[in-house]
Amino acid sequence: MPEAQRFLRYVVPGLTFFIELLIYLLISRDICFSQLIGMVNPIGIAISGFLASGSLGFLFGIIYYSVVWREKILTHILTGANLRRFLEYAERKEWLKLYCPTCLTRWEVKAANLTKRGAWRAVISYIDTREEDSKTMKGAVGGMKRLANLMNGLGTTCSASFAALITLIFFVIRDLIYAYQTKAFSWLLCLDALALAIGGIILWVHHVNYKGVVEDYENVVGAMLLSEFEHEHDENKHISDIKLYVSQNDLKKDWLKTDPSPDIGESAIEAHL
Repeated sequence: MPEAQRFLRYVVPGLTFFIELLIYLLISRDICFSQLIGMVNPIGIAISGFLASGSLGFLFGIIYYSVVWREKILTHILTGANLRRFLEYAERKEWLKLYCPTCLTRWEVKAANLTKRGAWRAVISYIDTREEDSKTMKGAVGGMKRLANLMNGLGTTCSASFAALITLIFFVIRDLIYAYQTKAFSWLLCLDALALAIGGIILWVHHVNYKGVVEDYENVVGAMLLSEFEHEHDENKHISDIKLYVSQNDLKKDWLKTDPSPDIGESAIEAHL
């Protein structure tokens, strides 16, 4: 299973980049089949491309993880799972309270003040601590992790597809510059437009597939989380709520700047702990 996960998350995105780019360049006639057939050692080149795809996949993974948690960058293209709404629901049901031991201005915080990544960290930390104790959660965690790997693999592949389309655009710009300099319209520009259109459609398909799996992951984790919250709250009626601790890094920066609450002091925090 770890080998399959690594293949999905690192090798497949790199291969996707090579294959899609090759298709686009063949359509636009920037390369032709005769050039591919005339390669000295096509098998060696294929093996080298397969090995290089792992490195490229790792690079695309870095790009994906750099973008996915940025709530103001590419929010409609690559966005991480939003588990904050499930924490907000648990708060409204009075199952849950969040506390920030590193915040000097406010001890208790609301789920709405968490960043998307902060909410994800809070949820994962709770699941990790409860996985072995809860029979229900223990049975569901395996499926959750498989969905998480699939989601991240598809997100990385989406990044690779985007990179292939961007690379094609550079070839198209080169053809446009050549056509402008020679003052001659070439029918190859029509093939460039066709390749761009096909690339855009393929990228859109990648994105729709990725978003669908993100929604599946959110719903599976949310259902498991709320079920466990309700069960734990009902089982321990002497406890008014379930406590989760978050870090100051998990909170939105604009909330930290505008929080009007008075400074409760470190001594009050230590007393509460």
